Amino acid sequence: MIFEPDNLLVPSLLAIFDILETGLLSKDDFSPMYIVELSMKHTALPMSVQKKTQEAADETYATVLNALKTGQPVILELSCDKQEGKRLSVLVSELAAVQIYEKSGGTSSSGKAAGFFAMAND
Repeated sequence: MIFEPDNLLVPSLLAIFDILETGLLSKDDFSPMYIVELSMKHTALPMSVQKKTQEAADETYATVLNALKTGQPVILELSCDKQEGKRLSVLVSELAAVQIYEKSGGTSSSGKAAGFFAMAND
């Protein structure tokens, strides 16, 4: 594709490069993130942490799923890769479900990604 000076894409790309040069955004802001979302009993709003790699998200998911199955540890501590310093601690007995999905522009109109999740036994 040949870029013409009046092409709308060129100014947009230049604006992105200007933002990157300011340091307000980094290339990591454009990398896919993986969401590990926890649903709690008796609570409508889920809690989530974001992971930079599929492997890290899968490991976190497996940790939460194991906690759902065994009830151990009593308190589960998770950290977020996107927001450094964000930590999440939950009582395993209050967990209802966990799901994992890739954060992308393909979410539904409600803003939630469709997905399956593992449910805890009551």
